[in-house]
Amino acid sequence: MSDQKNWDAALIKTWRTNANVGDALKLFAALSGKYAVDCDPPLKRIPPIGLPWYVGVRVFAAAHLPKINTWMWDHNADRDIDLLRKLEGSNYDCLKKAIRDAEVANARHAMHRDEKRIDMSTLAYSNRNNDTNGNIVKGGSVGRRK
Repeated sequence: MSDQKNWDAALIKTWRTNANVGDALKLFAALSGKYAVDCDPPLKRIPPIGLPWYVGVRVFAAAHLPKINTWMWDHNADRDIDLLRKLEGSNYDCLKKAIRDAEVANARHAMHRDEKRIDMSTLAYSNRNNDTNGNIVKGGSVGRRK
């Protein structure tokens, strides 16, 4: 088998077992007898430089290989050989910029928006009587003569 096919097989197997990227790289080294960085030509669908090895393969695939990740979720393990055959002649590679989960980003934005809304309503409530409060309008009694 070619190095690219070995890498794709290692990626699919570790995705199914919910392992991390380091396990995928170790499995590739066991299958091919060399490290992923030593391959010539360079491998496609390899994790970008700087990605920690302890990141799960599913997290890596969701962020950098969304088409493969969707296919893996939609099909059973007995169809993995079909995916391996499709990837054999494919030029599909990692995305340059990782995809952020839109739902998480929207929830984070809504939370910050709600926090600002609560802060503004709390401030308005605490200032509701300041126009008629003598201590605010004329100053407090600190240092006043009797």
